[in-house]
Amino acid sequence: MPATEKHLPPLPREGESARKAKPGTVICSGQRMDPRNTQITHLEGQIKTLQKRIVMLEALNSKYCQRLEGQERHTAKVFGAIRSAIEAFQEEEFKGLPSELHGDIAPGSFDDDDW
Repeated sequence: MPATEKHLPPLPREGESARKAKPGTVICSGQRMDPRNTQITHLEGQIKTLQKRIVMLEALNSKYCQRLEGQERHTAKVFGAIRSAIEAFQEEEFKGLPSELHGDIAPGSFDDDDW
């Protein structure tokens, strides 16, 4: 069979005239089958595959969101500990200085009065 004939749909079965066969109709296993049905079946299979992937991606997203929340909590704890250490250091360093000098280094708003 020449290569060009390989890709052509089969001819109608014996006893059927070419007029009876609808354009695009392929005879398969003794039954008529419209190629659109196979396309629909193929698309349904793709939809199921995509639905499975969506479920998997949603699970991964949930997992990573939980991990990110844990990292955010850890970061907040670390920054809280750093802030506490800075405050303790400042209290210790500025213990004997007058309060008007604290504004230059201590956290808070900067006013012209601080000069």
